[in-house]
Parts: sequence; C-alpha cells; structure tokens
Amino acid sequence: MKKIIEDSPKKHISTVQSVDKALLLLRMISESKIGLSINDLIDKTGFNRTTIWRSLNSLAEQSLIERNPQTKLYTVGTFFYLLSNKNNYHQFLIRRTHHLMKALCEEIHESVHLSLPLTTTTITIEQLVPEDQVKLIDYIHVELPLHSTSSGKIVLSTLEKGDLEAILSGHLTSYSPSTITEPDKLRAEIARIKEDGYATVFGELETAENGLSLPILDANEQLIAVLSVSGPEFRFTETKMQEALPIAKKYRDLMATAILRDTDME
Repeated sequence: MKKIIEDSPKKHISTVQSVDKALLLLRMISESKIGLSINDLIDKTGFNRTTIWRSLNSLAEQSLIERNPQTKLYTVGTFFYLLSNKNNYHQFLIRRTHHLMKALCEEIHESVHLSLPLTTTTITIEQLVPEDQVKLIDYIHVELPLHSTSSGKIVLSTLEKGDLEAILSGHLTSYSPSTITEPDKLRAEIARIKEDGYATVFGELETAENGLSLPILDANEQLIAVLSVSGPEFRFTETKMQEALPIAKKYRDLMATAILRDTDME
C-alpha cells in the first residue's frame, strides 16, 4: 500500500492534466455552432497534433464527440443527443429509409442495418430482422469497431491518409481468430474496398457472423451512412453474399435518393 501511495501523485497529476485537456477540447467543440477541425483545435489550444488526437479518440470512445464525415469537423457526440433526446437526424434517416430496408430484408431474407460513421467507431441506428428469424444480437445504439466490421471498413476507406494511419498505428483489438489486426493487410483490403465499392467481413467481430456493407453517399460523394446485410456464416456464405450484392446495391441507391430528395428535415 505504501508504494502505491508514493507512486500515485505523479500519475494523478498526469491523469488530471490529460482530463483537463480533453475537457477543454470538449468545451470548445460544444461551443462551436458548426464544429471544429483538428487544425482549429491546434490553433486554439497550442497542443500538438498527437495530444489532441489522443484526447479526441478518448472523447469519441465515450460518444462525447464525433467527426462529421462530410465536413471533417468534430461536433458533440451521440451521448448528448441521446441524453437530451435530440436525435432528430437519426429519426429523419430512419423515416426516409425504413420502408426500403424492410423491402430489402424481405427480399434478401437476412438482417439489414443502417449505421452512421463516428470518429473511431460506427453506431447502428436501425436493424431489421426477417420475421421468421430470432434477433440474436441487438446492435441498436451499439458502437462497433472500424477494423473488424464491414460498416467500419467502409468508413476506413473514406478517411484521409493521415486519419487512416492514426487509426492503423494504434491498438487493433482481435475479437476472433479471423480479425485482421495487421496494418498492411488492412491497407490492402481498404484499397480493394475503394476499387470495388463494398466491404465484407467473415467472422471478424462475431465468430459465426458474416457481413456485407455499402456506402450511402451524398451528391458530393461524401459518406452519409452505411447499409449492411449480415447473417450466420452457415447461411450467409461468400456465394450468398455475391448473390445479395446487386440487390443490396439497388436498395442502397434507392435509399440515397430517398435521403437526398430534399435538404430539410421533416
């Protein structure tokens, strides 16, 4: 116990300083009307990029902030929206796409998901399961890692090089024997995703679950959301996935049209 007491002051000071920096960044971001970029935060605080990136990652992991994939600006995260029930944008997307997701679910006979990109994760805002199947995992409002999910790999494929490398150089958790944690292998897969326009996973998060994801883009080719199809590995095989791909693409395009048919929230 004595050693712990002797060692703790220095560690405590370091932790407090890190917390203070993170809280300062959170305050600045929350006070901005449109959000702040990482360069804005560097200019305002004088902190170096590494310090700010680490603080932003910590805040994002707790859903306190998120990075808008279109503007590249950091804004307050889903925690505050859910806390204050200001999730109008989520509800807007769901209203615009629910009927199409339901039709896709019925046609493809697998689970379908609608996810949004955050800073270091994705969050699922809608999940539909065929009526004759049991929902084994409820992903609603669950944040999922980028490197081990098909929706996350879509997000990785849209990141600028510096942001991508910052993620790949960090710790990549292995969730199953199939999880890709080697940066070079992920870079190769991301290059393929950019070329093919879709992402897949085979038991990389949940051992017995496979997934397919497609980006939903706006008129400027910026990522709005991600449409995913998932199913058990014994049924949603690579062959079935390829059969489902053109159907999913059709509904992805219809969803993009439905979302973008006007710019005002209903």
